[in-house]
Amino acid sequence: MNAVHVCSAACIAPRLEHVLPDGEPVWGLASLGDHLFVLRSRSADQLEVCHVPDYTFERHLRVPKLSGLADMASSHRDRCLYLVDCVVKVVHRVDVDTGTPTSWPVYDDPWGISVTASSNVLITCDEACKLKLFSPAGNLLREVALYPDVVNPCHAVERTDGKFVVCHGAETDAFRRVCLVNADGSPGISYSSGAAGQVVKPCHLAVDQDGFVFAADADDQVLMLSPRLGCIWEVASPGNGLRWKPWRLCLDGRRLYVADNEFEGERWATGRVAVFDLNA
Repeated sequence: MNAVHVCSAACIAPRLEHVLPDGEPVWGLASLGDHLFVLRSRSADQLEVCHVPDYTFERHLRVPKLSGLADMASSHRDRCLYLVDCVVKVVHRVDVDTGTPTSWPVYDDPWGISVTASSNVLITCDEACKLKLFSPAGNLLREVALYPDVVNPCHAVERTDGKFVVCHGAETDAFRRVCLVNADGSPGISYSSGAAGQVVKPCHLAVDQDGFVFAADADDQVLMLSPRLGCIWEVASPGNGLRWKPWRLCLDGRRLYVADNEFEGERWATGRVAVFDLNA
């Protein structure tokens, strides 16, 4: 999807293309080739493999049992998945062709994960308020300490210009926002709960090749922001297919996958995956 197409389609609600069946809450989404990988919070067979575009279930991919589910990302170059265990504080790498797992420690408290354009692994550490960049083999390349007003970061994605898009804020924080963060950790422009259109509980991000940002707001919507974080449109909401709370995102060309989870009685109870066609 390019910027010209986005601007011309800005007033058209994306079409809900498909919904995967309800099941355990979804904690991670990743795509590779013609497969969608769905990480659910069950005690066994946590990772489902579905064929795209018919979304038929193919198999379970064996992965190390996760003590603390947090997030998942994929590397197209290395054909592998990265899964975050926020309790043991490690990242698991799983080769999707052989199923071979490896892991490495993060030491800080990992939460969000993304893969950069150079195939490195970016970990968002919420309690430590820092970003950690690892090589595909798990070697620590760099740490970025976030400035004090970027508190409780949830997820970060590196842009091609070296800046980061970060969403941050917890229930007890004065405000929660999506912001650009410079290479030294200092915040730049932002889109916050005080802006028109509002973002209440930003929790996960996806960025396309032109720098447009998709932000999951765990209140009830997914927003599309410009590269300068101006609000363009509401991509997903209860009005065009969401049922519960958007929690995780995965962008693959014209398709946006949204983990739509139900929060009930102080816990995540049910989850599904909604697939939106952005070119509709």
